[in-house]
Amino acid sequence: MSRTLELPDEVYAALQADARSSATTPAGWIASRLPAQSNGKEPIGVPASQALGIGAGVTPPPNDETAKQWLAEHRLEKYG
Repeated sequence: MSRTLELPDEVYAALQADARSSATTPAGWIASRLPAQSNGKEPIGVPASQALGIGAGVTPPPNDETAKQWLAEHRLEKYG
């Protein structure tokens, strides 16, 4: 199925020029800039195994005593 889209002449001229410089058609140029279509089978976003953040470490988190010690050491370094 095809659809017709009306564009001002200057917009179409710019689209055509960009498409030509990319060695594609205007429709191909537009399609290449659209987000990939999902058929519901592919997950969206980053897999949890690749996510980075505070819980991404392989060691257990510090306990309260270790955190207090770390803060005290860094305050001493920074403020004397």
